[in-house]
Amino acid sequence: FGFYRAEIIAALFNGITLLIISGFIIWEAYKRILNPVPIAEKEMFIVAAVGLAVNISTALILWKASSKSLNVRSAFIHMLGDTGSSIGVVIGSVVIYFTGYYIIDPIFSVIIAVLILVWSFSLIKDSIRILMESTPREINLNALKVSLLELDPKINDMHDLHVWEITTGMYCMTAHIVIEDMNVSESEKILEKISDFLQEKYNIQHPIIQLETGMNFNHSLACGLEKFNSKR
Repeated sequence: FGFYRAEIIAALFNGITLLIISGFIIWEAYKRILNPVPIAEKEMFIVAAVGLAVNISTALILWKASSKSLNVRSAFIHMLGDTGSSIGVVIGSVVIYFTGYYIIDPIFSVIIAVLILVWSFSLIKDSIRILMESTPREINLNALKVSLLELDPKINDMHDLHVWEITTGMYCMTAHIVIEDMNVSESEKILEKISDFLQEKYNIQHPIIQLETGMNFNHSLACGLEKFNSKR
């Protein structure tokens, strides 16, 4: 399947990086809470306001594509963190200017860092789920099996159904489908019907189907996965 997984690995790396950055921010904020440091609130407000405008513009651009790519989503989360930081700095600088409470700055930093922690955990979890070839959340295997069994009256049974994700939105599937005994040309029509159905309804672009008749077929030799699992 090429290097499509590079996108997921990059997203995982970005998630871990955000996790480390969040931890560092919390640590630095903790030290600032213990020992508040005077801040040039006017300059802080100007810089943060400019940064906020840039971050919001970039976040809006990334938001449209964030649902289609895990790597773009990681960049979007990073930008959300920057946007949240800018908002916190703007609010904090105003509060500090009128109250002189310098402790507000590290408190806002902790709040933003915790939000980034939550987002990065979600990103890491989704990246690992894809890398470990878990069934996509969008696909219900039981419903998929029922749909295929009802697709054609010549389909009798199905087993060894597996669906996984190569990269965001690119689904693969393998399955053994038991059909009536027929000519190869007829079975190819059923195979084409199955492939079209999977593409249209489930967006599965790479179905790998093994057709069987159930007659004189040694399933244990054809699919060694169960045999392998039984020895573990």
